[in-house]
Amino acid sequence: MDPVVVGDRPSGGGVMQSNLLVRHNDAVMCNGETELKHSSYTKVKYPPVQSIKVQLTRCEQDRLFFSLPKDEYQTMQVQNNSIIITCDGLYLIYLKSSFFQKVGINLHFRKDQNSVLIPTMNKGQRVGFAMVASLHFKDIVYLNVKASNTSCENLQINGGELILIQLKPGRYCAQ
Repeated sequence: MDPVVVGDRPSGGGVMQSNLLVRHNDAVMCNGETELKHSSYTKVKYPPVQSIKVQLTRCEQDRLFFSLPKDEYQTMQVQNNSIIITCDGLYLIYLKSSFFQKVGINLHFRKDQNSVLIPTMNKGQRVGFAMVASLHFKDIVYLNVKASNTSCENLQINGGELILIQLKPGRYCAQ
């Protein structure tokens, strides 16, 4: 029989964590925050909701460079200018930035699949973009950028951030 979700609650550091009950028979007993005393149930916890917020600071080799804000807890990692997905699930991907030049930005998240062209505003100099995507273990999220009349290394960024938040956990998490 499948586990029964009994709700989400904040745990340390403001991270949401899901509590599950694994049903061994038809009787259901739950006593809120206290430990489950009924011997036919086992308490199972998912890892913390996956999330990350990175600042866009510069461009290197046609990729926007991600830097992590200091003193902010992140449950995901950046490696080689990419955000590494370790847990399956539905993710909100949010990008907000502005540039001093006209740019074209492509969002990549799965090997061997087409990228997503991110729409721009203000003559190609501003981005405000959100989407929900089903991401899987070993996917990597990164942004390619092309600027008109300037090289990537000379691109001037007037601030920006990329945020990924896991909305719904999938079945697999390599934690």
